[in-house]
Amino acid sequence: GYDPRIYRGDSYGNLLARIGLEAGRWRISVFAENLLGDESILFNSAEFVPVTGTPLRQMTLRPRTIGIRAAIRH
Repeated sequence: GYDPRIYRGDSYGNLLARIGLEAGRWRISVFAENLLGDESILFNSAEFVPVTGTPLRQMTLRPRTIGIRAAIRH
């Protein structure tokens, strides 16, 4: 049966960006994930904490992540 506590269905925003440079064998890029810092709940488990009735597990977007990636081709 349908249980509205399992999935809230709120909208969310997720902005990702990546820029890179390739020179010879080298490849380097700078990236950012979840630039908006959205923490909306995407999923609630069907299992609930007996005392509070809140979901046992929830899933959100990955926290804002910024980094550099470098690689050398063989």
